Amino acid sequence: MHLKRSLLVFFLLFSIQYVARAQCNTLRPQIDISFNTDQDCAPVSVTQFQITYYFNAAQDPNDISILYEWNDPTNAVTLVDIGSGLIASAGNTAFTANATFTYTQNAQCTIVPTTSVFIGGVLCPTSRQTQTAFFWDTDDEGNGNVTIAPPSWDVCFDNPIVNAVFTDASEFNCNINVEPDNPNQLTRHVQFVYGTNHNPGATIRNLTLTDGGPQGLTNGTGNLVTSSTRGTPGLPVTGAYFGPIDAIPFPANGPISVSFPMNAPADPLNLVGNRFEITLFNWNICNPWNGDPVNPNYEDAIETRAYITIVAAPAPNFVTRDGGGNATTDFCINEVIFLDNLTPNAAALSWTWEFYSNPTGAGAPVAVRTGFEPTFAYGVGGQKLIRLRASNPTAQSPCVETFEVVVNITPALVANIRVTDLANVDITPDFCQEGSPPLTNFDARFHDVSVGTVTANTRWRWEFYNESNVMV
Repeated sequence: MHLKRSLLVFFLLFSIQYVARAQCNTLRPQIDISFNTDQDCAPVSVTQFQITYYFNAAQDPNDISILYEWNDPTNAVTLVDIGSGLIASAGNTAFTANATFTYTQNAQCTIVPTTSVFIGGVLCPTSRQTQTAFFWDTDDEGNGNVTIAPPSWDVCFDNPIVNAVFTDASEFNCNINVEPDNPNQLTRHVQFVYGTNHNPGATIRNLTLTDGGPQGLTNGTGNLVTSSTRGTPGLPVTGAYFGPIDAIPFPANGPISVSFPMNAPADPLNLVGNRFEITLFNWNICNPWNGDPVNPNYEDAIETRAYITIVAAPAPNFVTRDGGGNATTDFCINEVIFLDNLTPNAAALSWTWEFYSNPTGAGAPVAVRTGFEPTFAYGVGGQKLIRLRASNPTAQSPCVETFEVVVNITPALVANIRVTDLANVDITPDFCQEGSPPLTNFDARFHDVSVGTVTANTRWRWEFYNESNVMV
């Protein structure tokens, strides 16, 4: 009995779906759509998405519903049926629905709402209709990113600042590389403002800007040479110098603006951590510039900041260790020297190790290594200088410091002997005496021709052996 009931329920459901799918076959290709949005920029509201589906045969209005899928990040949907606004006409052969929706956020540069017809709760796949519209935003939304390169122009302590230049490195929202179909290529406007949020007690002294000629930004006490305030009451901005408002015309697919170069002499009063701020303001079609070069609408702009910053110079330091990890400066010829890098803040630095054949670092090094802690071995004895050069690769000025250690490579001499006769004519060390008495002496002279450096600890010892390798 239960099996028969289950089969009956299955049959009824199958029959309903079959009938509904059969009704989908009565859909006509004729479809009327009226679609509109209020604007191109977020938030975008669909003010009208009216659609009329037509059938070749009359339908029961209670079976018809039209589903709107808005395809927004929340997957919102709207279902319109006879009880919520669906209009039946033409003898129940035409059905009209209308819906609206506001996109406050979207992962794409377009919106793509769709509609579909359901008959008796069953989808008619061929009824799906899609509309497309712009969804642009300010240049810090979606794929957009308003940035300056570099974010910090680092200068080592007591170094001059030379031609510090910043570039607008922004990625514009919905540019052609991201949205080739409907790119937001309309005109942008950007402006560099120099000396915003100024702190005279922790700034860069005697900083100038080159705009036609030198323009003073700060003086010897760190105060702004001149300052002015611009902008509307919504967001007044105070700075030392206001650059021009650059227009990036259509097709505005990428930034083109560069700051004026800035310079300052070396000054020990420019302490580590002192900095000077530059602000970049950005407007696009979704937050347009008001057209006033003197008092722009900064409150609507997207802004980002960069800095000229005084950073600490490297303080390189290392010790030499033997294979057992002991700190020492005494090594044997061909013994591996392990270099223990003790430089603080090492992660931000780069390294050059120079190995010299003398204790003064004169001439070219016999070897150069890079890396944090390389190893090295000398094949010749004597005093040798090892120099570490540490540099800050992010600093825009020369930022290299050195540290040196002299090691002793022993023995300082590599023993060698020259054999001559009494007339100082070279002979081979192998020679024969007469085979029978009387034996005559063979006179040979032995010369010390050891290679290396004679030090205060150098000692000599001559040893003579007979034919049985016994020292005599």
